[in-house]
Amino acid sequence: MASSHLAPSWRRVGKVLLLLSAGAAVAVGAVTVWAVQRSAAAGAGRLEDGVELAARGDAKAAERELRRALASFRNGQAHLGRWWLRPVGHVPVLDRQVAGAAALLETGADLSTTALAAAERAGPERLRLADGLLDLAGVEALGGALEDAARALEQADRRLTEARRGLLVPFLDGALADARARARAALPDARTAALAARLVPALFGNAGPRRYFLAVQTPAESRASGGIAGSFGELAFDRGRVRLERIGRSRDLNQGGDPLGRTLAGPPDYVARYGRFRPERSWQNVTMSPDFPSVARVIEQLYPQSGGREVDGVISVDPIALAALLRVTGPVRVPEWAEPLSATNAPGILLRQQYTRFPGGERADFLESTAKAVFDRLATTTLPSPGVVVRALAPVVRSRHLQLHSTRPDEQRLFELIGAAGAMPAVQGDFLSVVVQNAGGNKLDAFLHRSIRYEVTIDPETGRTSAGAVVRLESSAPASGLPPAVIGNFGPRPANPGDNPLYLSIYSPLWLGGAAVDGQPLLMESERELDRNVFSAFVTVPAGGAVTVSVRLAGSLPVAGRYRLDLSRQPAVAPDDLEVTVRAPGHRIVASRGFPPGQPDGTARLRVTSGRTFEVELD
Repeated sequence: MASSHLAPSWRRVGKVLLLLSAGAAVAVGAVTVWAVQRSAAAGAGRLEDGVELAARGDAKAAERELRRALASFRNGQAHLGRWWLRPVGHVPVLDRQVAGAAALLETGADLSTTALAAAERAGPERLRLADGLLDLAGVEALGGALEDAARALEQADRRLTEARRGLLVPFLDGALADARARARAALPDARTAALAARLVPALFGNAGPRRYFLAVQTPAESRASGGIAGSFGELAFDRGRVRLERIGRSRDLNQGGDPLGRTLAGPPDYVARYGRFRPERSWQNVTMSPDFPSVARVIEQLYPQSGGREVDGVISVDPIALAALLRVTGPVRVPEWAEPLSATNAPGILLRQQYTRFPGGERADFLESTAKAVFDRLATTTLPSPGVVVRALAPVVRSRHLQLHSTRPDEQRLFELIGAAGAMPAVQGDFLSVVVQNAGGNKLDAFLHRSIRYEVTIDPETGRTSAGAVVRLESSAPASGLPPAVIGNFGPRPANPGDNPLYLSIYSPLWLGGAAVDGQPLLMESERELDRNVFSAFVTVPAGGAVTVSVRLAGSLPVAGRYRLDLSRQPAVAPDDLEVTVRAPGHRIVASRGFPPGQPDGTARLRVTSGRTFEVELD
């Protein structure tokens, strides 16, 4: 009888014990997941440090840090796999926490392992250009590790996406989301690096010699893709070895071959717009297109007709790019200049001082000697690690002072991915590019500064758009005191010494509503190039003065609640001062890419210092 009365009590006690056990499991599980997440965070920090050290070329430190990262992830996995924690994995809801923590640790361990393999194969002695020779076998070995890394990142994305399904504690969900975002952000670079490792051996001549045309542009005498190609060379790549085989001047190409028998076959937009300037006879005008792939294809056509050989592509550099190369090679000596040329003094010497020191033919000799000295150094010295080289050259690639083209589509795609192709971007919304071309045959663009203000008003429902661009061209050039080669005028348009005649072009998908120069009406020719409108006119900037050109634009853009602006910036001696303002009256800017937070009146304003694509999302 007593036992029957006690049975309910014992059942209640059993329920309490069960609840206490479940609560203990939850508490243990939560503490465990938190501790595991700390191990994962420590491993992630060491993984990032290791990758950064590998990029800098410090292979030993990178391997050490990556091994520590792997140890952190393995330690977390061991902690999560202890026997007394196994029941936790069977408690509803908590099982998702354990699975999420396990996914985080497994992802970190996999990425650490693949990063360690890449670091071990990317020893500094294997990937550096040493005495003009690149170890192509080492590059190929690294390629396999980089492809493994790309696959590991793809797997990480899938694993972490699956792990976030279900109810998770906030700190774990945040850690999984952050890890997934980092994996996704790293994946394009990993794929590009793997592609580069696969293609670089061919670029360096492992399957047969390669030859590239070297265009040395001079933005002191501007052209749309940079400047006139006053000097040129041939770079040969054969089984990993680099040599400069020829160096010369543009006048050599003007006189080479059969000048009257040359033909310009394309690209069609290039021929239609620039054929009147006869680039097939005057190599100074070959670089007039703002689209470097178009320029390169013309060079590849015309060079064999001008006394040269067939080439596999084009490499374009200017004094600013040469200075960046000197940052990785170290200073070089040129017979015509007393002090060594370095990354610090080369831009000033090559853009201005040389013209006062060498007013005549000696200047061309100096340019040839400089280009030869830099590329001879590249072909005979041991460069720093690839990471150091990339960091030194990245700014001049972004600003298009170093541009690359290949006749092979897969290699050209690589140049596009790394931002070195110099191509005009496709029109996907709004677009703006301001281009000037020197029309005086002088070097006055070394003194030119451009300020551009672009204001857009858009209706996000209809896409109707009105815009205004104000371009101020200001010159600090003197009217006297410098050689005629610098401040003289030798073009068809009359101008006083120091005055700078320019052919100004503005590219836009919108239509021209009117233009003015210093408040007076300006007639601009309207043409089409590369699937966009281009409006052009000749203007002259006075010595020590300025002109302001303003244009009104209007039309419709494909918006669908989002305004996108792509910019293409001309390589110039001085970077543009560029400001963009977007207005959407009656609407709010709810998100942006590149722009700072929108103002309450539906206005976004940005002073552009870097970047090429900007977006605002409108309500």
